[in-house]
Amino acid sequence: MQAESHKNKALLFSLGESLCAVPLKYIIETAKIMPIIKIPRVPNCISGISSLRGEIIPIVDIMELFTGQKSSIEYKCLAVMKISGCVIGVPVNDVIKVISISENVIKRGEEAETGSFDKYVDAVIKEEEGIISLLDIEHILKDITEKEI
Repeated sequence: MQAESHKNKALLFSLGESLCAVPLKYIIETAKIMPIIKIPRVPNCISGISSLRGEIIPIVDIMELFTGQKSSIEYKCLAVMKISGCVIGVPVNDVIKVISISENVIKRGEEAETGSFDKYVDAVIKEEEGIISLLDIEHILKDITEKEI
């Protein structure tokens, strides 16, 4: 029943100047940003680790992954996600709302030209808030785990 209620829904959030969304099936929760402990010898897009109620999770700055540059964004929230059994925290500016993605898709996959992070976008969605990039979070995690240190 719960899986059915999450079908075709996504968490909408702001990431810098962009509006992004991740399918709700990956979202565990959202939380206030927590202290991040830097760790050596990890890809640059991994900001460090943090403790979420005693569980240590990696913090992944996907904006740095997209642009290749250290982000100067002041994050306020953490979207905690579980992808292929791996729990990660993704810092975001603001969590906006849960959206329905089925009717409002403009372009999918390769057609979705979204600038510096094209390969990480599964679809582009038009909502009242503006144009939203639906992120392919599994592809993002795969790229992070394959990055050279």
